[in-house]
Amino acid sequence: MPLSIGVFTYSTRPRGSVVCAAALAEALVELGHHAVLYALDKDRGGFYRELGCELRMMPAGPAPDHPEALIRQRVAEVKDYVRRRSPRHDVLHAQDCLVASGLLHAGPPVPLVRTVHHLDDFASQFLRACQARSIHRADACVSVSWSTQQSVRDAFGLTTPVIENGVAPARFADQAPDLTQKFRARHAIPDTAPLLLSVGGVEPRKNSLNMLRAFADFASVHPDARWLVVGGASIWDHSEYTRDFRSCLASLPEAVQRNVHLFGVLSEAELDAAYRAADVLLHAASLEGWGLCILEAMASGTSVVVSRGLPFEEYLDPICATFVEATSVASISRGLGRAYHRRNTVAGPAVARARCFSWARTAARHIEIYERVLGIGAPLARAPLRARDQVLN
Repeated sequence: MPLSIGVFTYSTRPRGSVVCAAALAEALVELGHHAVLYALDKDRGGFYRELGCELRMMPAGPAPDHPEALIRQRVAEVKDYVRRRSPRHDVLHAQDCLVASGLLHAGPPVPLVRTVHHLDDFASQFLRACQARSIHRADACVSVSWSTQQSVRDAFGLTTPVIENGVAPARFADQAPDLTQKFRARHAIPDTAPLLLSVGGVEPRKNSLNMLRAFADFASVHPDARWLVVGGASIWDHSEYTRDFRSCLASLPEAVQRNVHLFGVLSEAELDAAYRAADVLLHAASLEGWGLCILEAMASGTSVVVSRGLPFEEYLDPICATFVEATSVASISRGLGRAYHRRNTVAGPAVARARCFSWARTAARHIEIYERVLGIGAPLARAPLRARDQVLN
């Protein structure tokens, strides 16, 4: 039986959970269901790419810089939109704690599913409560990895099903062979220069400072190497960390400084070209729920450097990826050297591993969750009542 699903996300700009929300909604439509993507429209610039599903924008106004006040306003904007518009669906699906909280405040008449990408260690009691309530009050929660599942279990006593992210292999298989040359030409990168790419912007959990220092070491052996850092459309304020990053960059040799480029948000077409042009994707994150950019880079046949441990060791191995210690600049630097050296031999295994994951598979598994909360399938396990009562008080 076809279902109607409202998928909600906090932004129109490409960020992990936003990208996942869009891809999931499109995959649900392809499986014959009615899915609508709802996105908070903060800059009136439209969604970052064309969509294969219906899109509805939730108006959002200028917000204060203070994280707690910002979240309070965004939650209220989601709540007000839902109460005014009363969108009709069988299930609502929130991809983050912000929109989940807004939906809960609106009092949805249908079940709410919440995806947990990772848990944030908020300093603010309000933000901690917002995250906790969005998990405990949802009718069902889904974790994107086994490590996220463990984090949710440890923090809230709730066992969640694991549904991994997907990738669209056709999106990368259809790339024209000349994308690499054109991308390098647009950005004045010589064909022979090693090109490193990082996706997600500059922030603490991406481990950007250690990756910068590791790139400087790599550049001492490969002086013409380039490092492109793209993305960074985050709701959180990372300005202090960014200042530290820029200060560290300014202390490095001028030749290294010239070859580090912070590109900001790219269009999907330009990001796909960057994946294809890069020799190595550098993603030695200190905290990650899954790492969608890793699969996307691998689908392009790009060699990847990732942090040792979870979640990356859940779906990668040394045959298709290079593992490093996120806390060690020397380890990241050595890993860059290895990944660059074997960039050609790892391409086949990387593509093969990426093909193991698809958004169609991810969407089909979500339908099972939706059916269960609607009483069509077997009931889902919930947290103990005492733990739920504690967080709701």
